[in-house]
Amino acid sequence: MKTELIKKLRCPRCLHGDFKLHTEISDTNEVRNGKVTCLNCLQEFSICSGILDALCQADDPIRSEQKGWERFAGIEGWLIPPTQYLLELPRPSTPIPSETLHWDVHADNFEMVMGNLSLEGKDILDVGAGRCWSTKHLALGGANCVAMDILAHSGIGLGVADVLIHHENIFFERVLGDMNNMPFANKSFDIVFFTGALHHSTDLEKTIAECQRVLKPGGMLALTNEACGGIVSNENVVLTDGQAGINEHNYRYTHYVRAFRNSGFCSIRLLPDVAFKRGRGFGKHRLLNPVFSRLPFESYAYSCMIFIFGSTLNLLVRKKHDDSR
Repeated sequence: MKTELIKKLRCPRCLHGDFKLHTEISDTNEVRNGKVTCLNCLQEFSICSGILDALCQADDPIRSEQKGWERFAGIEGWLIPPTQYLLELPRPSTPIPSETLHWDVHADNFEMVMGNLSLEGKDILDVGAGRCWSTKHLALGGANCVAMDILAHSGIGLGVADVLIHHENIFFERVLGDMNNMPFANKSFDIVFFTGALHHSTDLEKTIAECQRVLKPGGMLALTNEACGGIVSNENVVLTDGQAGINEHNYRYTHYVRAFRNSGFCSIRLLPDVAFKRGRGFGKHRLLNPVFSRLPFESYAYSCMIFIFGSTLNLLVRKKHDDSR
């Protein structure tokens, strides 16, 4: 953690923004070990291996999610993945055979959304960053990045960043935090970015309101690879066996849009899923996509499909320029 990060922090306990940094171990890049103390409530937040722990006291859903991801990753065989695999994400040349994520589509959607953003010199918060591969690519695009997640694990959490920072000769901050109570000051970021993470929120309205709060006026909320249900979808997904404990949701498209509007976002730009654009997909979409993708006005056709049936959500949402919050 660099000392400059303090300017962007807000205490998740008392919501004040005055802090004191205590350095124990540092290197040429950052403070590696130490603590940050809130001068208002005296809450202390530890810094370990460059990661600031601003989770404070994690609630039951967060603890459940932490345990669920470690258990699931262990079962699928990617809890302690090879270094080369981590460096190549999101396009690993040798995928872990038991991993069930469709990396090709995931990577294409990410690159499509990233390509619609101006990154150079922008302050970006990557929420639910996990293994930080998305943060790495945003940083390589010239952005000043902060990766936030609930996991510090060296194989599936923010601990992976040390490998990426060393090999790519870049830097980005890492913060353990709750997306429903972000430890950042108002109007701190130009872009808030999610890749396959927002649908894990236990309270969609609260998370989106937090995104609006930490964005600068005119800032952008970018989503890619988010699960999205149709008008009759059950939003609550109960996971069992290896995935038990993970907070999984299939929020309806109308729910997302309503939450954006209620939080004060002024425009929504929907970007069609690459599987849709190629006339392919998974499950029921394997039959629907070839039909919808050949209709005129591709974006309109996709918005109709995602509204009715659900699909993978990729979109850009802008905060008002005259925001006074």
